[in-house]
Amino acid sequence: ANPNVIPTRMKIGQKIIIPPKPIAESTLAPAVVDDGSTYIVKSGDTLGHIALWHGVNVNELKAANPNVIPTRMKIGQQLKMPTGTTASPPVDPVTGLPFQPALNR
Repeated sequence: ANPNVIPTRMKIGQKIIIPPKPIAESTLAPAVVDDGSTYIVKSGDTLGHIALWHGVNVNELKAANPNVIPTRMKIGQQLKMPTGTTASPPVDPVTGLPFQPALNR
């Protein structure tokens, strides 16, 4: 969209063209389905807490996600759950809310 723009020589205030997303990409992109085999990282999550919430071993979770660097997880990142686990944390029968382990702050 900007064949004459040299990325390393852009100037403040320079106008560039941002092409629109193709219709097929923006409207027909598959939705992320929580089928129990993946977990989507949320704010404050750590690999240890995710493993605890889902009743899995941290090493099993690491093995299922060899390319994940635990200290560099990002919100929205998808993690594969080890075989035989669910991606939903256990629910408190009284409140109906997911159990949250006490975090040392």
